[in-house]
Amino acid sequence: MNKHNFYQIVWIIGLAWFLSGCATAPADLVETTMPVPPSASPVPPTATAIPPTITSTPEPTDTPEPTATATPTPDKTATVQAEATQTAEIVIAEINKELEAVGLSTENGQLLWAQDEPAEIALDSYGQTLYDPFGGDQSASDFVLKTDVTWESTGGLAICGFFFRSDKSFEEGKQYQYRMLRLSGLPAWAISYYQNGQFSKDISLVRTNSSINQEQGSTNKLLLIAEGEMFTLYINDVRVGTFYDYSKNKLDGYFAFLATHESGDTTCTFADTWVWALK
Repeated sequence: MNKHNFYQIVWIIGLAWFLSGCATAPADLVETTMPVPPSASPVPPTATAIPPTITSTPEPTDTPEPTATATPTPDKTATVQAEATQTAEIVIAEINKELEAVGLSTENGQLLWAQDEPAEIALDSYGQTLYDPFGGDQSASDFVLKTDVTWESTGGLAICGFFFRSDKSFEEGKQYQYRMLRLSGLPAWAISYYQNGQFSKDISLVRTNSSINQEQGSTNKLLLIAEGEMFTLYINDVRVGTFYDYSKNKLDGYFAFLATHESGDTTCTFADTWVWALK
């Protein structure tokens, strides 16, 4: 079989895809006059004034009503932000372990996107191809992309992979694609360049690698480092090579999961996916 037919059969072309008293009145004065003896000269009476005593009864003091202690209302927005921050710190700690294993670190770059829950692409039609965009509206040029891919298929040929550095139009634009083939006896993969949904250029050539798990329901961890024209790929923590595209065809773009098959029923599930921007 020549190379052209191999691509037509094996690499089925398609495109795929975190909350506001009162005082008493004074007594009357009492005046006392002493009687004058008859034989004596009258003596002017001496008036003794007894000053009144005024007793003031203090006004009663009002006893303050007991004040109820207000229970603070939780700030829901702050709680959500704190939980999000804590989650991000956990994710970044896990990412740092992966990056350190390939000679990188979270000290350089930033988290572009992390997956909340697995994404599944299910195929049930002959020659079907589907894609599922991820990463939100974030694009990237230099990055590390990691995902765990679980595949199941009742047919003979199934492909799981992803688009990267893609135009927003995954069907009509330009992009790079990583494709991993599930076919008994042929654990193959390739990085290629596509235009308008059509294969345009080999980046890695089609390669086989024993690190790929092909069993039904098996999972493969993929990690791709894209830096300028250089692409370095790890499959299940094994470095399988570094490849180059000196044409600089597409240096920035978006992401999508990809699934395609020949026949039967195929499911590609992508979990624990994240993109770390290197600049």
